[in-house]
Amino acid sequence: MLPKPAGEADAALAELSGAWFDPAADVVLVVTDQRERPSLLTMRVRAEPDVHLELVSTVGVARAAPVQSLDLEGIAPDPAGDLFLASEGEALSAERASPGIFRYSRDGRFTGRVELPPAYAGLRPNQGFEGLTTSPDGRRLFAATESSLVQDGPTADVQRGALTRVLMYETERLTSPREYAYRTQPVPPLPGAASPLGDNGVSEVLALGGDDLLILERAFVRDEDNEELGRNVVRLFRVRVDPAADVTGRWSLMDEPPPVVLEKRLVFDLDSVVDRLPQALRHLDNFEALSFGPRLADGRRTLLMISDDNRGDRQVSALVVLAIAAGDPLAAITGP
Repeated sequence: MLPKPAGEADAALAELSGAWFDPAADVVLVVTDQRERPSLLTMRVRAEPDVHLELVSTVGVARAAPVQSLDLEGIAPDPAGDLFLASEGEALSAERASPGIFRYSRDGRFTGRVELPPAYAGLRPNQGFEGLTTSPDGRRLFAATESSLVQDGPTADVQRGALTRVLMYETERLTSPREYAYRTQPVPPLPGAASPLGDNGVSEVLALGGDDLLILERAFVRDEDNEELGRNVVRLFRVRVDPAADVTGRWSLMDEPPPVVLEKRLVFDLDSVVDRLPQALRHLDNFEALSFGPRLADGRRTLLMISDDNRGDRQVSALVVLAIAAGDPLAAITGP
């Protein structure tokens, strides 16, 4: 786990919400969703013999005119040399944290924005763009909404998941993206709860190839009658982009339902290794960042999962490193 922020010097280690490992520089670039001072952090990660994340530098991210603030949740490399940053936001308004996908230089300068289809005027407050990734060849940019657009249907509940959208841009033009329907899992059960409440949504997406994705779903469920009873559920699903789930240009997925949604396959549930985590993580946490990491000495590639503590007393900033088994990249994933 990372140290709990105690003052100005450690404040950057709070609210970590998106990450990208730059293998050329051997560093992890991390964004924070601190709206009062959105930042880009450069960190070094060590995966063995123990797990360690060290802050190297912090750069403030200038607001994307004309919006007043940003709610950064995702980061991905731009093949032109800049960075793509995703802001979850509250509303399409200049007075509030704005949702969108923006381009920034590595020193935090705003260089442009990515065009969104008209339907994204229906982004829900605090449930907009959480996932952002670039394909390994740099030709495609993928973005995912945490939950459904207002006109697409309700958010997830214990009965069924939310119908969300995944966008796919060609990076050489960054206009007219394809859109694909994706359904999250329902809010997971909570043993012993008389009145379970909660949410589940997409908190990150990682491209394994040009049409092959890893989607991180993060859920929290609690008992309405007992605040002490609650748990997090953090799962990784492998998804292949399927033209049959194309919903490009549709204003409402309720008015014009997709014939199918993207097929998904569970490849990892963090609960399966919970007994190997520190005591403070035994109920897991708000994991929002997902990135490849450095290779281990035996040649295996790693996945990095980072949690956002929301500056809450009961939450932590934590890094979990997973080692990918040899062979099929995500056929099996084990703990470090």
